[in-house]
Parts: sequence; C-alpha cells; structure tokens
Amino acid sequence: MLYDETQRLLQMYFLLEYWGNEYKRFRVDLRQRLELPFVDALENPSVITGLTYQERRERFGKKGQKLKKDAIVYKFPNQNLDNSDGWNKGDSVHFVTLDNEIKQIGVADLDIAESSISFIENDVLLNSNPNVVTSGKYVGPGAKEHRLFELIENIVADVSNNSVAQSILAGDKPRYLSVKENETKGSNLEEVKEAVLDLDNSYLAIQGPPGTGKTWTGSRLIAFLLSEGKRVGITAQSWAAIDNLLRKTIEFIDSQKASSVRAARLYSEKPTEIIESNSVEYLENKKANLFEEYNLVASTTWFYAKEGFEGSTTFDYLIIDEAGQLSLADTLAISSSTKNIVLLGDPQQLPQVNIASHQAGSGSSVLEHVLAGEATINPEFGFLLNTTFRMTSEICEFISEEFYEEKLNSHDICNRRNLGKEDKGLRWVPVQHHEDRVSHSIEEAKMILTIVKHHLGKTIVGIDPQTNTEVVRVISPSDFKIVTPYNAQKFLIRNTLYQGGIAEIDELAASEMVGTVDKFQGQEAPIVIYSLTTSHKELIPAGRGEFIFLPNRLNVAVSRAQCLAYLVGSEELINARAKSIEEMTFLNHFCRFVDDASTDWKPTDALSQS
Repeated sequence: MLYDETQRLLQMYFLLEYWGNEYKRFRVDLRQRLELPFVDALENPSVITGLTYQERRERFGKKGQKLKKDAIVYKFPNQNLDNSDGWNKGDSVHFVTLDNEIKQIGVADLDIAESSISFIENDVLLNSNPNVVTSGKYVGPGAKEHRLFELIENIVADVSNNSVAQSILAGDKPRYLSVKENETKGSNLEEVKEAVLDLDNSYLAIQGPPGTGKTWTGSRLIAFLLSEGKRVGITAQSWAAIDNLLRKTIEFIDSQKASSVRAARLYSEKPTEIIESNSVEYLENKKANLFEEYNLVASTTWFYAKEGFEGSTTFDYLIIDEAGQLSLADTLAISSSTKNIVLLGDPQQLPQVNIASHQAGSGSSVLEHVLAGEATINPEFGFLLNTTFRMTSEICEFISEEFYEEKLNSHDICNRRNLGKEDKGLRWVPVQHHEDRVSHSIEEAKMILTIVKHHLGKTIVGIDPQTNTEVVRVISPSDFKIVTPYNAQKFLIRNTLYQGGIAEIDELAASEMVGTVDKFQGQEAPIVIYSLTTSHKELIPAGRGEFIFLPNRLNVAVSRAQCLAYLVGSEELINARAKSIEEMTFLNHFCRFVDDASTDWKPTDALSQS
C-alpha cells in the first residue's frame, strides 16, 4: 500500500506539470524544424524553406474593401506540403527573427501550384525577411489547468468531494447504487445500459476494438440515458469525434420518433457541416449555467472545465469518446462537471498524442490508465465489445491474437462479404528497393498501382445494411484504403495512381484513397494496402523508429480491411535486428503478419514498369 500511495502521489505531482512540459516541447520542436538543413527541410511537410521575397500586394476583404495591412509575397522551391497542416489562409506560422527569437506571422494565402506564400505584414516580418517558416499550433489548457490544480490540492488535503475523479485516479473499481457482483458478465447493449444507469458517482469503461460498434453502442446508450431523464454531455479530443457521436445519437433518436432530447452543440466558430434535426441547436459557447434547458450538450473539454457546474447544471453523465486518445490530465480537469463518466474507446488503436515525455504515468490517456497496461479491459472495470462486424475471420484472427488476447471474434456477416475465394485475409508483398528509401519509395508506389489495377473492375460481394442481403457489384476506387507512415509517400502514391492511366481515378479519387494511419481511424474498406516505405531500419529518421513499428498503428492499418489486407514493404525492414525487448515485441507483430500472410499472388510486372 505504501508503494501504491507513493506512486499515486508521484503521478499527481507530474500531472501538475503536464501542460507545461507539453508547451516547452512544442517550442523546442519549432526551433529544431526552423534550424533543419536545407535538404531535410525540403522533405518536411511542416516546413517551407528557401523563401525569397517577391513583392508587396494589397489585400481586400470579402466585400471588396481594401484591408489596412498588405500581403508580403514569397516564392519557395517545389516542396511536398500537406496543405491541411496549418498553411491555410488565416493560420499562423513561425519563423526566427534577426534577434534569434521565434515569432508568429499570419498566412494571407498559399498557392502550392505556384510555390508561393504570402504573409500579413507586421513590423517583425518587415524587419526580418525570413528564409524558413514552419507550421504548428499550440492550444493552451485554459481553465483545465486551474481545475486540475484545484482537484489535486483538495485530494492531497483530503477535502475533495469529487469521487469520480478520485476513483479514476486511484484505479478503483466502479461503484454501483445496488448491491451486486462488481464484474460485467457480457457486452450486449442491455447489460451496458443497466451497469451505466446504476453508477454511483463513478465511472465505467467500454472498450471497442475495430468494427465492434463502439459508436453504435454509445449512441444508443446516450438515447437510453436521456429517456431515463438524465442530463448527458458528450466530449472527446477532437470535434470530429464529438460530432460523429452526436450525429449518430440524434439520427437514432429521430428514427425512434422520440422527443426526449433537447441538444445543444456549442461552438466558437460555427461548423460548415451541421446536423439537420429539430432536436439540435447550434449555440455559441457560453457559461455552463445557461444550459439547464438542454439535456444533451456536445462540446470540447475546455467547456466542461469552466466554473459554474454545480447543482442543477451538473451533468448526470459525461460520455468521453475516443478515450484512448484523451489524456488523464484532461479527464480529471473536466470531472467536476459531472456525476458519472463513461469512457468509450480503445487504447490499442491510435494512442493519445504527447509531444513531451511524462513521468509516473502522467502522460497516459485516461483509458490507458484504467486498463493499467493490459490489452483488454478487466471485466471488473467495464465492458469489452468482443464481436467485430468488419473483418473477415482470417484478418480478425490476426488482430485478435496479436492485440486483444484472443478475445475478439468475427461476426458471421463478415465472411459473407468477399472478393472471391482466394482474395481474402492477409497478403505480404515484398518489394526490392533500387536504392535506399527513407520517406518515399517509388518502387512501393508502383507496386500499389499494380495491386489496384489487379482488383479494379472485378466483382465484390457486399451486404446491404438495410436488408442484410448480398449485393454483387464491381470494385471501384472507393473500395481501397492505402495507408503510409509518411506524408511524402502519401503524395507520391496519390500522384502515381492519378498518373497511372486508370480512367476511374482522378486527382480527387486518388486523394481520397491514400492517407496516413491517423486519417483512416474509424474508417473501413474491402481492400487495405499498407506501404511501409523505408528500405531498412537504420534509415528510419531519428525519433521515428517507434512510430513506424508502433503496434497501435499496425493494428489500425490492418483492421480497416473488411476482406483483404496487404502489407507492402522491404524485407530488410521486416528482418531488422531489435535492440531492446520493446522493439523485439513491436517487430514480432510484423513477423507474425508475414508468417500468416499469403504470398501466392506475386505481381512481378510492377518493377518492370520503373
């Protein structure tokens, strides 16, 4: 017990430093990117280098009025930039001044085709004439930092009445109102509803491996709680996750023609895509005590960290989606807004993103903290959704045994989908690189083009979700998800597909087909292709080794596939020599994939096209 208490105090101490450490690391990363050698900067999608001044231009507003500040226009060499990565009009980027200070400037416009970027003039910019700029945005914790300090101070002083936060922090089992066995017996929806409704100022975790219906379960759970007269909040790490769960909830409630929901979706900037329903109002972010009239509120963690949640304004339940990506610090900071917390997510998929190192578990996601290092949830702490409705049994077997302690099963419907008797399961396609490749491989891009051509136009048997009947159709570009660890490879594969002489694949289609692992979490397709890209382990950029081999990323990439999952890469990379026990564990997942995969199909004509 002394060890446990010491560990708990250490964790609380380092939690207090969580956001401070993140900001310090952010500043260090900015400096490192801005000081990259020219060749390395050209390869970095977060950096524009080689800027040369061109001209000053007048700027005009939407109504044609001349704006006070002009645009300062720069040209730059051709570079692979991700234009969604902080380069858009209105974003701010960073540069180093003549005094060696890092300052921000606003982007007026970016024209990738013309290799031109313009900045909104300011005195620092005019006096510095930058050669390199980098994107990057740090969003501070706001009131969350104060809430967390307040909570930990009260816990240490033994005066805290926030029992849900104390239970999560201490790793206690959920508390229930009724006297019953503290262990969940199954994972069907009725059992989940019963357990959640019975929570006594506590929390419950629902782990949803790929394709198991986490959002489906969450939406119906929320609808049930509302029908029981409860006030529910929805939050997550991103607006995309928040809106997805809110949308599915409202769609289900509207389909049931229920009138029990009065939902508020808060915003600081109104979204372009809104939920078309009389049940939802879009409201500017306001103080918590103005929302007593709504029984369902969807917003970010910053809202739930505000003051004013007490008495009738406190939520009965706060549903945290993608809880495997939300930090323990964030969760504790917002816990005073609610009586009970439900954690939806899966830490075996994409993990929480920290840029700094954190000690004593203070950098864990809340769901990682609850699972305490285990791959699947202990039944005493919540539910494991253990049936996937996505992956064919061959793919599910690999995912289940490698990442979920053999507890994940494939529903019968999964094996009714098919591309033919032989086109199912796992495929390993080794590719010989003509020279050392780091962040892009033309050999793998051409191999992927061959794979796509092989499948396009053939038949696929799908399932109509409305009638549960089989539907035979032709494979199209939308049936592929092509995944890669690097932005440079993403752009190369897109261009290779677009220029590959396939009538159905235009620039937009190629863009939709190819992305990083992060883009495709939550999505699925009949055919998934994962391009490893780098020739061998020694070429992996510094600090990216764990990123490339991280089991979570392999899990997400492969588990997008309904029918067929390809792994395309260099044998030298897979045969890498591990330098630690952890690295050996990571590499074993790839070796198991290769061992299980079929290699009967060998598109040998791919390299002959080079």
